[in-house]
Amino acid sequence: MRAKRLLLDVGLRGEGEPTKQEEFVMDDETPFLNWRGSRRCGKTISGSARLARRRWNYPGTKAICLAPDYNKLRDGILETLLDLVNPDTIKEYDRSPPQRLEFINNSVVTFYTASDPNVTRSMETNDVWIDEGPYCPYQTYRVVLACMSAKAPRGMVNSLWVTGTPRGYDWTYNVFGENGKGPEFKVFHTTIYDNPHLPKRLIRDLEEEYKGTDFERQELYGEYTLFEGLVYPQFDDGNIWQGESPVFEIGVGGIDLGDIAPSVLVPLGVQKGLLHCPEEFYGRRIATTTLLENMADMEKRLHIAAWFCEPSADFFITSSRAAGFDVRPCPVKDVESGVRIVQQCFRDNRILINPERCPNGVKELRTYQKKATNLGESFSDTLIKANDHFPDALRYAIVGYERTPVIPVKDRVYRPADPLFAWDVPQPIRSHAFGRRREEKQAIGVW
Repeated sequence: MRAKRLLLDVGLRGEGEPTKQEEFVMDDETPFLNWRGSRRCGKTISGSARLARRRWNYPGTKAICLAPDYNKLRDGILETLLDLVNPDTIKEYDRSPPQRLEFINNSVVTFYTASDPNVTRSMETNDVWIDEGPYCPYQTYRVVLACMSAKAPRGMVNSLWVTGTPRGYDWTYNVFGENGKGPEFKVFHTTIYDNPHLPKRLIRDLEEEYKGTDFERQELYGEYTLFEGLVYPQFDDGNIWQGESPVFEIGVGGIDLGDIAPSVLVPLGVQKGLLHCPEEFYGRRIATTTLLENMADMEKRLHIAAWFCEPSADFFITSSRAAGFDVRPCPVKDVESGVRIVQQCFRDNRILINPERCPNGVKELRTYQKKATNLGESFSDTLIKANDHFPDALRYAIVGYERTPVIPVKDRVYRPADPLFAWDVPQPIRSHAFGRRREEKQAIGVW
């Protein structure tokens, strides 16, 4: 069905083994695939070949193709696909957006931009291809995932594949992992050096331009790298800790409160001057009673002596202290000063985080950014209010431990929390309570 011969020779392996490109294009058994690679390593043409091959081999099936914007869709995917496919196999092609390509065997491909993540709602399809996935919103993947409900013909497995060059630790890292997650999530990784058809001069020019930077690792090697403008760029492999938890001398905890946004508990165990984070609690729409139950459990297991939270959460502090918890406002109200304290702790490798039991924390530390200025060439001191829940709770705990005395408590008596502070409990209608509820809403977003 091809108008020209396509060599699937990118990503050579051992003698007698298929290349990475061939395995990617021919794989009909894996439902989720990610081709993560450098610039100019054949990602788009491989995605196009896989798309065309599956439409031809499985007549009457449907596919949705997504790209970050219209220019990438028109000049990247459509130009590559139409050049690859034999015109005699095309029954109809509608050039008006959203473009629609129908083959003579009644298979159909529809093309959309991912600028609106909800564009694919209410659709049914067999296959989905997201090109330059790291530059598409994560919500695009989440919405289109539910579209893969069309009945597949015998012998076919509905499939979603993503191609693209990483953009920091983007959403593909969390979905697919660095090297794949089990047999259903497969990752193909190639570099610019795996493509035998590129001019050596081009590679040399790019090497000279990107040498010694994270951009080199990202653009030439297709590796996940840190975002530019991170709040905590000091967080690296020296802060990763795996293994059994030691017996802590004392512990402190940080609390970031939310409703629609997550509520987060970050316990820190102190051992020989090091701050270990062995686990996290991370959940949305969590009742105050549930939060206090988890705090009590962590206190018993990890010897948490005191908790620190945002200074504005007056009523949560009052309620939790009434229930027997030592909860205090963060002693440093200035966010920038608190960030500098945490940065120094990361720089000195005093903070050790368990990535397996703190997946949300590791993700947020690698994506928590400052606001860019001058088209991304520089960054202001303004922190973007996204991916900041775990970092904020961590900051409260560290600053609290560094700036205030904390004394171990052996036996602590817990009392039931005031039901006024639990949104899953019917609230009494009392005239003098309205002011308290209104202030609590402003403080922690309960109602």
